[in-house]
Amino acid sequence: DTVQSPWGYLRAPWNFNRFPFLTRGHDLCGVPSLGSRAEATLGLVEEIFPSCATHLAAATSSAYSSWRNFAWMINYKPHGHVHTAIGGTHGCAAAYD
Repeated sequence: DTVQSPWGYLRAPWNFNRFPFLTRGHDLCGVPSLGSRAEATLGLVEEIFPSCATHLAAATSSAYSSWRNFAWMINYKPHGHVHTAIGGTHGCAAAYD
């Protein structure tokens, strides 16, 4: 079996990017995902890229000693917003105007 995108590219099946080249953007449907405006507009975390301290807290803090708490937190602070910062969401700004 060949794993490919809906456009036939060698990518994850859930990748709907139809361009054959690596594509990166720094906004979410027209709203910047980097900097203070993004934090104010989107309510994102305090830091754009996670620090060593963020990862250390995830691994050692008693607040995340249960799997549920750890799994919930790890998707956001040290991981999730990196996707929006380096990947973005393209071609949807008009839908939100």
